[in-house]
Amino acid sequence: MIDVTEYLEVSSRIKSREDGSIKSAGASCNTFVVEDTVESIAEAMRWSMLIHQRQGAPTLIMSNLRARGKAISTGGSSSGPCSFALVFDSIAQAMLRPGKKSGVVVLFLDADHPDIDEWISNSFKGQLNRAYTGVLFRPGKRYPKELLTKIAEAYNNWGVSYLCKTSIHNGEVLYPNVCTEIRQGHKGQCVLGAINLSKMSRLPFDQFVDVFRQSAIAMRDNLQISLDNHTERPDLFAYEKQVGLGFVGMANLLGDLRVTYQSAVRWFNENVNLQMLEGDVTFTEFMEDLLKTSGDRSAAGDFWYKFIGGVVAGTIAVGDSLDRLWTAQPTAHTSLRLGLDVEDTALENLLSSGYDCKGISTHKQAVEYITNHNLPIVTRKIGVGCAPELQPPYAVRLPGKRGSTVINQSQLTGSTEIQYSYKVQTRDEVPYETYYQFCCQIQLILNFTEKAHTLSHCTWSGQIDGDFVERFLKGPLGSLYYRLDPTPSTAMDKTSTWDDDGIDLSSLFTDTVCEVCSM
Repeated sequence: MIDVTEYLEVSSRIKSREDGSIKSAGASCNTFVVEDTVESIAEAMRWSMLIHQRQGAPTLIMSNLRARGKAISTGGSSSGPCSFALVFDSIAQAMLRPGKKSGVVVLFLDADHPDIDEWISNSFKGQLNRAYTGVLFRPGKRYPKELLTKIAEAYNNWGVSYLCKTSIHNGEVLYPNVCTEIRQGHKGQCVLGAINLSKMSRLPFDQFVDVFRQSAIAMRDNLQISLDNHTERPDLFAYEKQVGLGFVGMANLLGDLRVTYQSAVRWFNENVNLQMLEGDVTFTEFMEDLLKTSGDRSAAGDFWYKFIGGVVAGTIAVGDSLDRLWTAQPTAHTSLRLGLDVEDTALENLLSSGYDCKGISTHKQAVEYITNHNLPIVTRKIGVGCAPELQPPYAVRLPGKRGSTVINQSQLTGSTEIQYSYKVQTRDEVPYETYYQFCCQIQLILNFTEKAHTLSHCTWSGQIDGDFVERFLKGPLGSLYYRLDPTPSTAMDKTSTWDDDGIDLSSLFTDTVCEVCSM
């Protein structure tokens, strides 16, 4: 049996709860639906402070609050949801945790709320310090094109006005979390993990799907965290039968299998029977049909057969013990290091510098010597890159077959040059439209299991418009997260989020984008 610990990365919040190093809830995602009463608003304030205290990530749904200017029972008029959003922003600012992960809060308002114009305005956004805002869309509702265009403009202006769909499970409305990939109810909570696909390219089919199966079972076992939270503090946590199991390193896996994003999308469009995905068929029937079409064993067909087989195996393994399982965490300008740095030029540069450095034989000793003597020697660390989640990494292609490179920035480890194999496609080599279709295809497969959250999808195509938002609302994806700069100068190091070697509690990233998604 394969050792799943080599491939399953779990959230640092789970580890910090297990080792007792901080007062952690273990769950990375927490959601509160604010009702239109003073009592509910006051409870939400208390709840958000206590979630911040436990290293949680509070999301508040503000849609039920009456509009600005509406009458209130004691006389006078309501100040509207935007005014209370400023209160929750102040709470997040006051609850900043020096030396620990920075606290933020995400606030959502329905797209057709009377105060939506104020909510998406530049003047309101300019008053926020630690709060991020999003717009909610309800299933089955139709929205005027003029409204969608205004919302698209706000998304373009800020890049952090998340657009999310709600969903319904057993009659209960489910809402997004901070990073928009999880769907949960009032006081919902969720623990997170990810399958590291970058390590799996050489696994045969049976072992590949077994990683998915064992990862799903391992994450299901973390449900005990949610149950313990609910038992200990029912005022803060509801118990829901869900976890969030996502993926990292998709671009590495595709590259190692010699599959481009373009060929993966094309094979799916030509060979996957969408009618079966949307129909009442068993997993066995669907896999048998897929096997027929992938019989030529093209590289793209082999990828999809393995990936879909893994998703099916994990779904079957957890059975009715979980209502929701599959997701993909957010991707911003991030990259991960695979294991330790594979090269550090400190020793080489020191030995060739002419300084008296007898007895120094390791990179660590060289770094200490350079630091202690304040020597003007430039060193650099080089690591092997693991691409973030489903997205091709931002990296600069090197000449020949030397791969591509990007500078990773981290407050924990400083700057590290990350190199990707020449087989890994970079973002410049994958049209955004291709990537969008690829994500939709992944979401369709996850939806087929009936145990899907959604993918936290970032755009990098520049400006979006009302037509794009309308297309998003009709499609399978459930969230539009950040609008990324197409050509950033650096990537944020996300390694410590999934670090197997220990928990660092200081702020993981230098950029506010990654303070939100540093689970």
